[in-house]
Amino acid sequence: MRDKGCLRFKIVRNLVLPVKIFFYGVVQPLSLSAWYTCSIRHWWANFINGGDMAVETDAELDKRDAEALYELALSHYHGDGVAQDFEEAFRLMLLAAETGYALAQNSLAIMHETGCGTAANLEKAVEYYLKAAGQGEARAQGNLGMMFHANGTGVEADEAEAVNWFLLAAEQGNEEAQEMLDEMEM
Repeated sequence: MRDKGCLRFKIVRNLVLPVKIFFYGVVQPLSLSAWYTCSIRHWWANFINGGDMAVETDAELDKRDAEALYELALSHYHGDGVAQDFEEAFRLMLLAAETGYALAQNSLAIMHETGCGTAANLEKAVEYYLKAAGQGEARAQGNLGMMFHANGTGVEADEAEAVNWFLLAAEQGNEEAQEMLDEMEM
């Protein structure tokens, strides 16, 4: 049986993360020495429904942990509520990406591609773009299309492969991918 309180402590790859998540979904750190994840859904359900909480599966809870790590990484990346720290953003994004969270995988790929918070590594960028794109993340699909299109950045240039990735992204409404297809007259 899971704790039905607001705070839930979870060890993520031997790292304890305390994070305070306000009811409107903004992640704020509680301290610089340790971070915890908060199960806001439990707190919110308790607040709204007077204690009648839905039972969550471990997969749902793990997904929210990944989302919390992702949001915390973005806070460090942008300096939103904390000091801007690209290395810490990269470290937290890596933790979120390792859980399989597609948005974190795409962001981590961008960090690898641009060398933000880490040394530039195009092979790792392609690896994480492929992971995210395989889950249907349209931005990752568009980014892969750009890598195959742009003189083979990180991969061998392959216009047919670029078109395939752009088509997948455009089908999901990715405007940049559609613009690239228009440029390529596809």
